[in-house]
Amino acid sequence: MALTADTISIDFSFGMLPKVLFTTYTIDTGDKEMSWNYRVVYDPIVSALDDIGEYAIREVFYNDSGEIAFWSGEAATPNAESYEELQEELAKFQEAFTLPCLMALTDEETGKEMLVEWVEESNEDVDIADNDE
Repeated sequence: MALTADTISIDFSFGMLPKVLFTTYTIDTGDKEMSWNYRVVYDPIVSALDDIGEYAIREVFYNDSGEIAFWSGEAATPNAESYEELQEELAKFQEAFTLPCLMALTDEETGKEMLVEWVEESNEDVDIADNDE
């Protein structure tokens, strides 16, 4: 199994955001090549007891067309066999923050899980003071 790095440009904008440039890592399994990278994923419902959601870095895999094919069910954990390899792994994690955040959703009709681009609404620009005085 061989691992190579390629930098590609793919439109994940769904018509709303500009194209993004990121590095994917190609896995040659002998049958076909599949690319992947780390992405920040927001899961809005972590469990039935806690509905506040959670951010995690996950491995996201892409098909030949650059569309998300599947992703890791658990959050990724940096690990390596050497100090230098761990630094490289953490650099890949850091790159995930340069890409749009993804949100895990379940299609209500089909029950199929999917990842879509998601931007958390910021309250920084909202004036909550009562201006009626």
